[in-house]
Amino acid sequence: MLAIRKTKAGPGGLSVDDVAAPKEVHSTDVLVKIEAAGVCGTDLLIYKWGEFAKRMKLPTILGHEISGVIEQVGSDVKGLRPGMRVSLESHLPCGTCYTCRRGWAHVCPNTRYPGVDFDGGFASFVVVPESVCWPVPRGIPPLQAAMMEPFGLAVHASLEGSGVSGLNVLVSGCGPIGLMNIAAAKALGASKVIATDIHPLRLTAAAKMGADECTNATEESVYNTVRSLLGERGVDVAIDYSGQAAALK
Repeated sequence: MLAIRKTKAGPGGLSVDDVAAPKEVHSTDVLVKIEAAGVCGTDLLIYKWGEFAKRMKLPTILGHEISGVIEQVGSDVKGLRPGMRVSLESHLPCGTCYTCRRGWAHVCPNTRYPGVDFDGGFASFVVVPESVCWPVPRGIPPLQAAMMEPFGLAVHASLEGSGVSGLNVLVSGCGPIGLMNIAAAKALGASKVIATDIHPLRLTAAAKMGADECTNATEESVYNTVRSLLGERGVDVAIDYSGQAAALK
């Protein structure tokens, strides 16, 4: 099968290779035939050989935003069967550390990722643990099913704490997941959603996703926008996807 792999340390180092399809399926694993795979910012980070990527053992097949059809299941797999369509979760926590035992597996320091710590989905087939497979109804197309992994981040953020129902929400950074979070927050009952970014195209997309107010942070004061729309109460929830110190401030 053809696969996109990181083969060399340093910037670049990607190649399209003809490699053997995976055959060994352990007792709790499943073999998935790939229908679609998305390109994540993490894949770009790997291409540029950012600090996070240096943990990789090369060569490794990239790709962790994946949808496909189950071809084979391990002997101990109970909830899945061949022929089922699935979306793959990209986080594989250890299950035994302090954070996992407290119910905080999403911040497990020992988390492993397909496409980083073991072969991912930029190929025809991938073997993954049953625990990261989520069945997908046939009415959801493969491309949309592959986006369930990043969409899950937006939903998780919107459900943190007491959730967003009836609250005013600020979404800072309108990349793909920020845009998803606007839609998720509105669907989960947010009263007002204010979106901020520095790119006009992204702010146009934010309005299409349901944002009540869109502010270009290089042209307007976000503080003044919030005050004019919501008064002294301000926003109840702020979710940052920009990663920029100025946005956090």
